[in-house]
Amino acid sequence: MEIEQIVKQQRLYFFSGATRKLAFRLQALEKLQNALRDNESAISEALRQDLNKKPFETYMCETGQVLDEIRFHK
Repeated sequence: MEIEQIVKQQRLYFFSGATRKLAFRLQALEKLQNALRDNESAISEALRQDLNKKPFETYMCETGQVLDEIRFHK
């Protein structure tokens, strides 16, 4: 599928109002939180390879901040 078609479909989905409900948003935050936790090692390793970031630095500057924001918004 072309990127333009994907963007068009995503816009249609957004404008349908499906993402407005609190339950949907909380579920999306939960999925993001789980994905970050499940892939934390892979994210850390990718940032080590690409930017030579240490695991602690990755957590403090990348994944940890996002997890903290998710907790705050929930």
